[in-house]
Amino acid sequence: MASAAAGVFPTRRERTCTPCSQRTTRATGQSFCQVSDPQNRAVEQWLTELRGGRTEKEMLRDRQRVDRKKKKAAILNKKSS
Repeated sequence: MASAAAGVFPTRRERTCTPCSQRTTRATGQSFCQVSDPQNRAVEQWLTELRGGRTEKEMLRDRQRVDRKKKKAAILNKKSS
């Protein structure tokens, strides 16, 4: 494995967590390691804290709400033109 100190970064397959040796992926929390977490949080709990207390479902619902508002505004602007 190439060393980052030498200026060569590891390939995607070579990126692993130092404490638990798991591959770093979105499913494992990328920079989060459940094994070394002192609070013993799950990945979803950690991500919720990063998002300011909002869960994945809440973020998706808010995104859909914004998309509907934009779509409605576009239709109204089209009618008024």
